[in-house]
Amino acid sequence: MTTTDAPLYPEHEKLQAVSEKSQIIGEFLEFVRDAYGWHVCEWGMLWEDRLHWPQRSGARFPGEDLEPHAYVQGPPESRRHDIREEFMQVGETVEEKLARYFEIDLAVLSAEKDQMLEAMRRLNDAED
Repeated sequence: MTTTDAPLYPEHEKLQAVSEKSQIIGEFLEFVRDAYGWHVCEWGMLWEDRLHWPQRSGARFPGEDLEPHAYVQGPPESRRHDIREEFMQVGETVEEKLARYFEIDLAVLSAEKDQMLEAMRRLNDAED
């Protein structure tokens, strides 16, 4: 493919290529959430009524050498007793989970939509 053959809206083309799979997975995630109350969770820590999430790339799970005091500001010994480790619901929409899974950049997708709308406006203005 030459540069002149490059798609105008590559993120939309990626989305179109996975739309059938994405639809099925999305419907399943919504079904188990609504029918059973199941949620996608990750291991995190809770203290002083604040939620603190591990980094996705370095997420820690039960059985690993957890060092919760490393996530707390201030002297570790003063706060260890305030920390509780547990699974917590991931704060993403189904759309965000699917975009991450299929490597779709939602910000780029939105920018492409804006470009499409602007192109349509220009065409309408040219016709008037």
